[in-house]
Amino acid sequence: MKRLMILGVLMMVVGKVAIAQSIQGMGFEDSIPDGQDMEKSALIYFKYTKYSDRDLDTLKVSLWSHYFGQLASTEGQVSKRIPLRKGSMLEGLFPSSDQVITVNISDLQGPSYISLSLSSNEPFNKYLIFPGDSIKIYAQPFRNILTFGGPSAPLFECQRALNNHRQAHSFQRAVRYTQRSQSSLEEFLEKDDNRRIYQQAQRNFGEVLSLPILDESYLALLHSEAKQIPIDKSLLILDSYQSQLSKEAYEIILANEIGMLYDRLVLDWTQAYRHAKQVVNPGFVEKLEAFYAQEIETLRFEFEKETILGATYYQDFLMNQSKALSQLKNQPLFVSLENYPNEVRDFLIGKYIIGNFSKLSNGSEILEKALGSIEEPSIRPYLERLYHRQGAGQPIENFAFENLKGELVRLEDFKGKTVFLDFWFTGCKACINFYEGSLHSVEEYFKDNKDFVMISISMDKNRKMWEKSVAGGRYTSSSVVNLYTNGEGFDHAFLKQYNIVGAPHQLLIDGDGRMVQSGGLQLMPEGLIGVLEGVLAEGR
Repeated sequence: MKRLMILGVLMMVVGKVAIAQSIQGMGFEDSIPDGQDMEKSALIYFKYTKYSDRDLDTLKVSLWSHYFGQLASTEGQVSKRIPLRKGSMLEGLFPSSDQVITVNISDLQGPSYISLSLSSNEPFNKYLIFPGDSIKIYAQPFRNILTFGGPSAPLFECQRALNNHRQAHSFQRAVRYTQRSQSSLEEFLEKDDNRRIYQQAQRNFGEVLSLPILDESYLALLHSEAKQIPIDKSLLILDSYQSQLSKEAYEIILANEIGMLYDRLVLDWTQAYRHAKQVVNPGFVEKLEAFYAQEIETLRFEFEKETILGATYYQDFLMNQSKALSQLKNQPLFVSLENYPNEVRDFLIGKYIIGNFSKLSNGSEILEKALGSIEEPSIRPYLERLYHRQGAGQPIENFAFENLKGELVRLEDFKGKTVFLDFWFTGCKACINFYEGSLHSVEEYFKDNKDFVMISISMDKNRKMWEKSVAGGRYTSSSVVNLYTNGEGFDHAFLKQYNIVGAPHQLLIDGDGRMVQSGGLQLMPEGLIGVLEGVLAEGR
């Protein structure tokens, strides 16, 4: 057992997950509706000092019963923007600038994660919260002040202290731009002004920049990284709050902390090992395998099933550790996940499918197979929901987006045609690369096919910016149907419905208005043309 063993963990009972949690902004006082079950609720009082009339007067509250990753951040999420109100002489010292709100969160079924945001400023991001919690929060972003009060203050103070500790450790580390070879390093330094910047960084105090090469010298960096993981200080911080936390909260926070601290080491090893195998460097491979046996394989910690199911960052660590094992043994990821107890294995498989569905070329097939075997109640409802929204053969909800003339265009307008939707936004380099490297050629190939329509949808919030980008021809062309999300950006209901949280993203729809594929379509021209011709052939 490496460095740490967790024994005697309290078993906690987590009921079946209710996806439809609700967030409500309460009126003008700290109160709870009559008859509300406080054992399944949480109460937040938030006070915020404004320094400018340009500051927003709303608080965005986001809640996740489970967090499935950046590519699926709307799954399991409830989000609402709630108006703040001016404080009074009875609420805050500065009634002209203090903004306050009471947020009542109802129907919490178990440990969840909450974020609060004011425009681009987030007082905190994905903090653990439990049914029955009540917390007072005071924020002055301009002065970097965040203070907690109320019965649940220790829970939030502990998480903030651990977060600050990890950030301090990260800040002391060198910024790293890993290079595949000496030649790629030289190529990188020759670009733009990189060589001068790098040389200057080596001379300046505080600017620590590293350009390691993925060869045997990289092993020294891995060994150093393994030794410097600051788990001891994390344990000191956590233990200082232990008497003020429930055992359930203590164990989940501990598991998450372990996951966040050790995950980077596992990812760095996996990157190096994959490269060593690709370039056929047997000596480097052998040394990396020895490092795995010494530092990665021995990262085993004992937590109860319920703790793991509540610890989203520890789940990520277990998943990446399984990916490393798959690289080592050259076996499928799902085989590596068999090492875990059935409930944990099924949850991790489900989380992987949900979190990566937009990238999987055979996502619907994998999802259907998973639904045939996974019964774990903490993950199955999410898989079923994903299938009914994005599974192959599911009917697509009608949309209404504006075109360049200001007219509303609906999906039903293209009934009987195979429809390819491409989502992008101005400034997205990956969107430019995909359009110029693949989509433009596909567009030319099908330009005379009356059974096919390509629709380009921009998530720009500024209409003039969208119009300028369309005219520029780097994201789309005037030959396709150009639409935009009516100024709503990623907040448009259609994008939320289909979990479109990044770009570029594509949906493929058949002539009957049913889903063929969501994501996994960023292919080279020949591959994408083959997929589209296959769908068109089936529709004839």
